[in-house]
Amino acid sequence: MADASRKYIIQRRHTKLGEYLKKKRLAKGLSQQEVADILGYSSSQFISNFECGIYAPPLKKLKTMVHLYDLSVDLLMSIIMEEEKRYLKTTLIKKSSRRSTSA
Repeated sequence: MADASRKYIIQRRHTKLGEYLKKKRLAKGLSQQEVADILGYSSSQFISNFECGIYAPPLKKLKTMVHLYDLSVDLLMSIIMEEEKRYLKTTLIKKSSRRSTSA
């Protein structure tokens, strides 16, 4: 039963956000470990996961990154909203096409 429900999960990727965060971190001359330490993480793997687009940073951590990296909030919001729009569109199209073929 658990396997049947997995087919409905769509993996979210935050690739553009990750690329933007990595570019800004490098521009500040910070290592992943330095950022992890500032954000209170024990491992730089968290930062790597953000930059690879596997996960988006929690909002509280993202707020700290805005100040740390001197990020443009407008550009950051644009990147996040575009990724969310793509995710929702993909999810809704896949769900509606399944319904129309099974009806």
